[in-house]
Amino acid sequence: MGHSIARAFGSPKDPRDKSGRRHSLPALVNIAICAVICGSEGCADIAEFGQLHLKLKPEAACHARLGG
Repeated sequence: MGHSIARAFGSPKDPRDKSGRRHSLPALVNIAICAVICGSEGCADIAEFGQLHLKLKPEAACHARLGG
């Protein structure tokens, strides 16, 4: 195997404003991938997944920050 999500996606440019970043783009991509695998169907579900399973603070996992 030896593959990683980071290697698969490379280093995409982060479009977010630097002052509002709490988590790295690769961390958010990993959260989104795990959430979708577990049945999440949208940004609000992904944010809830981050809050419940990864103990993210509600403002850190806000669906607005995840693009929804």
